[in-house]
Amino acid sequence: MNKKKLKKVILDRYLDFQFIIENHRELYGSPPSWKGISPLVNHTRDLFDKLPGNKDNKRIKCNIGKNGNHYIHFLHELILYSQKTMNNGKYYSNLFLKSFGLHYSHTRSLIGLSHALRKHINARIDTLLVFTITRSRLEELILNLYFLYKSKNLIKEKKWDELYKLIFKINFSGYENDINLKFRKGRRNIKLFLDYLLKKNNKLHISELTKYVVKQRDLIDDFRPSFGNKINNKITKKDKLLIKKFKLHNDKNEKYDHYSMKPISKLYDMLSLELHPNNLFLRNVITTISDGVELALITRNHMSKILECDDYICDLNQVLYFQNIKLIHLFLDKTNKEKIDLEFINGFNNSVENRLMKNCKYSFQLR
Repeated sequence: MNKKKLKKVILDRYLDFQFIIENHRELYGSPPSWKGISPLVNHTRDLFDKLPGNKDNKRIKCNIGKNGNHYIHFLHELILYSQKTMNNGKYYSNLFLKSFGLHYSHTRSLIGLSHALRKHINARIDTLLVFTITRSRLEELILNLYFLYKSKNLIKEKKWDELYKLIFKINFSGYENDINLKFRKGRRNIKLFLDYLLKKNNKLHISELTKYVVKQRDLIDDFRPSFGNKINNKITKKDKLLIKKFKLHNDKNEKYDHYSMKPISKLYDMLSLELHPNNLFLRNVITTISDGVELALITRNHMSKILECDDYICDLNQVLYFQNIKLIHLFLDKTNKEKIDLEFINGFNNSVENRLMKNCKYSFQLR
């Protein structure tokens, strides 16, 4: 390979890595402030404070089980679920970016690794760890997509008991092995309640979730929450311009972005192939004896595959966060003091009570 082609390979490898970093900075920001996603996190906290029964914006009080406040309990779990998806996203983003240069002191920072990928032909990344984390991120995305599509279908059909059960199935999957639920003081009632609500041998399997999600229609990016007047007055002119462009972009004739579910199968199969035991030589650049042009080509190809997955995961995650908040608003707005929709709330409570809680013997307060 001549020098011109080699320089292009190294440049492509470097640019792919820069695009990956940019994806995460735009969506999540960086620790400890996480400026990218902090407005959404703060918004869900504000929504939690608006829950009926919230005392001093610190804890929620509502009856659980038979004759319980099922509507409020569902809303409580829905907000916690939304916050959990964002926190998981931040966790995976941080772990994902750190994993690239974990084994070498001079590449442990993103700046050091960027410099190595741009300048050194023999720059190495731990692709085994990176591909493993990427697949975990994709599985998390599939689970969240499953909940979103399933909940939208149940809302259309007004199957409130199934929707109520679904949020617990998602939030407490594998609860039997959760030490906090088993042994924390005052949590035994919730453990017994979950034992009643979620039957054994009814776990969610990634293969079934994937099949369900891939069959669904495109995900439409059609919602932006209103953050009120909490924008800091000290923001720069550049930030104000970006906000203005953002609003103009989202107000253009309601031409929403559509995201297909079809690539999920392709990406999952690709990641599984890279992590197959027989593919050890190709998947883990740290263990290979290759160097020079061969190593540069392998790392370039790996970076290209990782970027393809990362683009899709980050784009879908952003839409998911907005759509989950849209769901919260759908239910929380029914409890607005000025316009309480008692018919809707009573219909939800009656459905859960008669179809799910009729034979439940547990009744206690969530505090």
